[in-house]
Amino acid sequence: MKQEDLAWFAGFIDGEGTISINQHDKKRGPFLQPRMTVSNTHIPTLRHFEKLLEELNLAFYVDWKTNPSNFGERKPLWRISFVGFKRLFQVLKLIVPYLVTKKGQGELTFQFLQSRLNGATDNGGYKSYTGEEIKLAQQVRELNKKSHH
Repeated sequence: MKQEDLAWFAGFIDGEGTISINQHDKKRGPFLQPRMTVSNTHIPTLRHFEKLLEELNLAFYVDWKTNPSNFGERKPLWRISFVGFKRLFQVLKLIVPYLVTKKGQGELTFQFLQSRLNGATDNGGYKSYTGEEIKLAQQVRELNKKSHH
């Protein structure tokens, strides 16, 4: 993979994507779910993005919104998502050096994933979150709030 392709990938995420760590409340306590999503309506751009992902052998999900009720006369929307600790770790490892406007979210999420993937498990495979991991997730949420202003 050429550096230009990785830089293009990162630029597409900077401009059209979201890097987040969502919190879901479960019976066992909070569950933190890191994810990266990019949405767009331009089919040639999305095809190019898919081609890059396939060349990199990266797993991803595609969600095609053809006629949501709130779209009115808008074009159909594609959403490509990276969910799962190992999957997102692989992606961020490649593109964090090239991110610009979402570099903070990318670096913090990468650190969170690194911590989760390197730690030992307890409670039958479930690993409690460390204070540092909770702090990293909060920092990502704060950066995403600031970017909307």
